[in-house]
Amino acid sequence: MEGGSTRRAHLAAVADRSPEAIAELTGPPFPEALRHVWNVFAELDAHRGSTGFGPAPIGWVDLYAWCAMRGCRLKAPEIDAVLRLDHARLAASAKKG
Repeated sequence: MEGGSTRRAHLAAVADRSPEAIAELTGPPFPEALRHVWNVFAELDAHRGSTGFGPAPIGWVDLYAWCAMRGCRLKAPEIDAVLRLDHARLAASAKKG
């Protein structure tokens, strides 16, 4: 965007005058079938370590320990989803820093 502002900042600035901006800021409804995957990610995210330069990625050991502590097994697609969420989280953190 012009002036270095983000699209989100622009939408937030015009949200009171634009129903379209409010709709874009709100986004799609949360897919309830994936709530459990989001909850796994959120718990791991809340307890992640640091590299000294920023948040550390969620690793295999973290996933294994979470499953052991919770007494459950994640299926491969669920693990993939958690790792993709983590990748997105780390990418967003890198943009801020």
